[in-house]
Amino acid sequence: MKFIKFLDVENYLPVFKAKGTNYEIGYSIGTQAKEYIHAAIKENLIQLGLKYFEVLKPSWLGKMNTFANKFYPEYMEELKGLSEGADLVLEDILKLNWMASLELESCSTLILKSEKEILLLHNEDMIHETGKYSYICDIETLSGLNIICFCYPGSLPGNAFGFNSNGIVFSGNDVPHPEQKPGLPRILNDRALCEADSIEHVKSIILKKERNAGFNHNIVSQKEFRAINLEYTSSRAELTEIKDKFFHTNHYLSPKFSDVHIPSLEENSTTQIRYNRGIELLKDVRFNTNSALELISDEQIFRKGTTVNLPNIGEITGGTLCTSCFKISNQIELTIFPPKREKSEFIHFFKSNK
Repeated sequence: MKFIKFLDVENYLPVFKAKGTNYEIGYSIGTQAKEYIHAAIKENLIQLGLKYFEVLKPSWLGKMNTFANKFYPEYMEELKGLSEGADLVLEDILKLNWMASLELESCSTLILKSEKEILLLHNEDMIHETGKYSYICDIETLSGLNIICFCYPGSLPGNAFGFNSNGIVFSGNDVPHPEQKPGLPRILNDRALCEADSIEHVKSIILKKERNAGFNHNIVSQKEFRAINLEYTSSRAELTEIKDKFFHTNHYLSPKFSDVHIPSLEENSTTQIRYNRGIELLKDVRFNTNSALELISDEQIFRKGTTVNLPNIGEITGGTLCTSCFKISNQIELTIFPPKREKSEFIHFFKSNK
């Protein structure tokens, strides 16, 4: 599979290219993203996150590092390269990545599957303090695999949305973490997911019993023409095969997780409102891009900038940073729309051929 890439509306999301060994990939991204990573780390929320392991769980960092080195030494090399390229202490880069296991309600995903095409649309929601320093990574591994994904500053690829030249498309939605433990950092499984080549491969990566936290992955396999939703905690998991229409926000849908608390508006949560609206609109959505974009752009689903006051943090503003639209058939097309929601104007377009 080869990628054809067209770029539009420059400077909204920069594209950083890297190839080679894991260390070389990390170093190259770190060098190019240095300004973005340093700017993000100065933000109050990131500073608080870096202190998370020191203040709340001082014994976790070492244990998580041990699991990381055991299962993914190659990605630890990538993180080492990232830290050196960005001129940062490795421990800070590790903390920044292990923060992916914290609960930060974000994202909505829509999947529509017809006989000939699968559409996956995803609102990437996050705190604006981190989102404004994000970028696209365009990676080529030593094996020749190409990976395109949205990355947060200083983070490994994989914990947002993207696809690879094996035909695997992925997006992720945060969910509560009722069974979190000091195990294998989730983001390392996310990074490995970037190199998967089948649904079974995805499962073997994501559902390692040593994983430290939960998440919701939405996966499409072009070669198998399958779409799945995978919900999991650190000890439980449920896979749902998507037959036609599916919508997910930031709480577990499977009855297996009926005991897990669903946050409410009183807790600054919009997950239930977005989900209910999505299910309402899902009844009449048509299997085409325009109809799908109308649903994911609905004013109750698309998150405009919302400011809340959090204890010990202060005011933070979050919302939808961009919307990705994947069209999967005999090729994969990815269009990334800016938050101003002008459907006729895309910011990045990537196309792959079998």
